[in-house]
Amino acid sequence: MGSYETYCRRYSVSGIVLIISLLICWLIPPVISDQINPEETERVILYTATGVTSPINLSSLNNSAVSENCTVLLRAPKLNFLVVQIPVNNSSFYQNELLKISGINSIESDPIRTPDFFSSSPVSNVSISEQWAFNRTDFPQAWNIQKPGLTNPVSIAIIDTGVDSSHPELKPFINPHGFDWVDNSTTMQDIDGHGTYLAGIVCAIANGEQSSSTEKNLTLIPERVGTNASGIFASRSAVAIQHAADNGARVILMGYGGSGQSPAEEAAISYALSKGSLLIAPAGNEASNEGHYPSDYDGVISVGSTAKTDGLSYFSNYGIFVDLVAPGEGVVSVWPDNSTRTGTGTSPSAALVTGAAALITAVNPDLNRDEMRSILESTSHDLGRTGRDIYYGYGLLDAGAAVAEAEKQHTKVQNTYSANQSSGLDQIKRSGSFGKGIIGINLSPGWNFVSVPSFPASGKTGGDLFQGINTDGHTIWKFNAVDQDWVAVEKQTNLTPLEGLLLYSDRQSSLPLVLDNRTKVHELNMSCGWNLVGLPNMSPMSAKDALSPISKNWVSLLQYNSTMQNYDPAIIPGANGSHSDSRMLSPFTAYWVYMNGGAVYHPA
Repeated sequence: MGSYETYCRRYSVSGIVLIISLLICWLIPPVISDQINPEETERVILYTATGVTSPINLSSLNNSAVSENCTVLLRAPKLNFLVVQIPVNNSSFYQNELLKISGINSIESDPIRTPDFFSSSPVSNVSISEQWAFNRTDFPQAWNIQKPGLTNPVSIAIIDTGVDSSHPELKPFINPHGFDWVDNSTTMQDIDGHGTYLAGIVCAIANGEQSSSTEKNLTLIPERVGTNASGIFASRSAVAIQHAADNGARVILMGYGGSGQSPAEEAAISYALSKGSLLIAPAGNEASNEGHYPSDYDGVISVGSTAKTDGLSYFSNYGIFVDLVAPGEGVVSVWPDNSTRTGTGTSPSAALVTGAAALITAVNPDLNRDEMRSILESTSHDLGRTGRDIYYGYGLLDAGAAVAEAEKQHTKVQNTYSANQSSGLDQIKRSGSFGKGIIGINLSPGWNFVSVPSFPASGKTGGDLFQGINTDGHTIWKFNAVDQDWVAVEKQTNLTPLEGLLLYSDRQSSLPLVLDNRTKVHELNMSCGWNLVGLPNMSPMSAKDALSPISKNWVSLLQYNSTMQNYDPAIIPGANGSHSDSRMLSPFTAYWVYMNGGAVYHPA
């Protein structure tokens, strides 16, 4: 044994070495191995600043650990993001390092969606006429209106687990511009069956009761974005939506969903809407009113499921974002192994609505996406509470009524529309969307002043029509010019042309209305003082032209900027600059007009 002094000296040196080692570990970041197991990685979305044109390069960082252990998986310059795979361990370290790259604004984990499918069961072949879902939504009537096949070319994107392009029922309709975002290939196979199942529903609707279509005007753009096992990343959903829109998809069906919003996915939705695509998604199968995406994004038709009793399916999501419902239990369609199956979930419901959208745009190709959506919603069969509600939205899909309305409008109006802005309602020629009578009143988050130039064709009251808007508990108001006071809009209150309403919306939304195409000029009694008044037609007009019938009586006009939630400078007759009466007024918006005496506002 050594002496006490030797013992102390030995362990003092060891302690010093240990302390120095700990200091080194603390001051110097650990060297991370080049070998990263795929199961030990995660996907993150990096959002770039608008206008960044040069590709983001990970090697621009001085940290070799980041450039060696992080991999760019996907780039979407049009949507301002890229996807990077990083190690799960030390995830915060890597994300902080990536945020140091010039041009990167923010970073998030890549949300996962799943196919909105509850179950499926093999069945023997079932004819179209025996399918309760098609009969309940009156597709036979829709097929009677337009047959054989589709009369005009329609391109439908199926964004899901892929589509079996070799299936005899689907092969004639496959568009070669589809893409497999899982394997990065133009050749894809649906190993799960869900995408094939949805495509089969759409093709069956397009074919009608024919065993094979003689009119090959339907094309399917398959976009494979995931599998049942791995799920669907929101980033893949986003690039597939953009790709489908770029390839001319009139209707885009997204057969999946999940929690958590994604700016990447939302940017893709906005991009597709700007391209004129109609987007449809299942509301989800969680029997919940929690957020579900992509169905809950603005501009997407969210579809819930109903049972044979017309009641909401026990699994179907509900809430203020649900727009329509359609059968979602025991819906028959094809499967990749050439078998036939019944499926249950909100995704077959969304496929039925997609098929109806294909029929209405085929019979009337002049319809834009907002008009298509308005037809689907306004012709639906109202269920539950009168008007839109949180369980059934606008109601149960009625394909027969929708196609009939689209065909009726196409028969009446064959040319593009134009309106004589100064001639008022009675002189509007059948040369613009007013002849079709379908509008979408766009609402901003917060307070909105709205008005319509004609009566609703449905005959519903204002209270019914505005039930679909989540007012966040706020009362809808109209202004009594005689008493110079506000009056609450009750359920039975009629929507009067030219009369303004004050309406609160909790989010950006569009209120679809079908207006009566009567030619009678509407008039409004205006009192001394303030009056809340709308435009007499559906085209922008200058304040001077719009109020020319009461040019001797009006003193000033105030317009509320719903986007900014404040008032713009007052418009004064004969003034110049920001107060000029040549400033344009937008349709479907109400304006404060101050009168120096009573008068009848009778548009010329």
